[in-house]
Amino acid sequence: MKVMPSKIQIAKLQTILDDAAKKAGALKLLEAGCGSSTRLTIPAGTYVVGIDISQSQLDKNDILDEKILGDIQTYPLEEAVFDIIICRDVLEHLSDPEAAVRNFARAIKPGGLIILALPNLRSLKGWITKWSPHWFHVWTYKYIFRRKHAGKAGFAPFKTYMRSSIAPDRLKELGDKLGLNIDYFQLYEGGVLRILRKRIGLMGPLWKVFQFLVKMLSLGRLDAEKTDFVIVFSKPE
Repeated sequence: MKVMPSKIQIAKLQTILDDAAKKAGALKLLEAGCGSSTRLTIPAGTYVVGIDISQSQLDKNDILDEKILGDIQTYPLEEAVFDIIICRDVLEHLSDPEAAVRNFARAIKPGGLIILALPNLRSLKGWITKWSPHWFHVWTYKYIFRRKHAGKAGFAPFKTYMRSSIAPDRLKELGDKLGLNIDYFQLYEGGVLRILRKRIGLMGPLWKVFQFLVKMLSLGRLDAEKTDFVIVFSKPE
């Protein structure tokens, strides 16, 4: 499978969202774990609901028509009320991400879409993230990616669980159990890795050799390049 840059994936998600708006007209959209902003352009006329565990993040989010302070793993979302549910870079931070996906499947309307974007647990970056301590994540953000507010309240990196249930194959299996169809799936190289590779000179033939070594030493279990993925589920009408 061809690896796509992260910017292309954002553009693809935007196209999926825009096409859904054209098809359904006015949308009711839930951004799960919305934080203070979104990287997607919300179609005009969309009623946007955001849910987050942080009141301060909700207060900063000015695109929301409705704000819910709650945990997407446990909050009792209404049944079959949303046309679109978007959850980006959130599931890896949950202790029970499967509960959140089940919550989404209940809350989405027939014909609606659930858009999930998250790190690939089957990648080297995903494996390191899962098994390294949080202080190491903070150190990396602060000194490698030069984010001076790293680790402070409201700033990444946040506590990460990377449960096995969010691996691409496991999420596909869960979607099937919930009666959902897969409309789109793509692995891609995340922007964080791309920045890091350029910074340390891991490019061209050297990068190809590194990928080969990771694949060989992990007995084919880990991929060096495909650090993230997008999966779009649809609920049959």
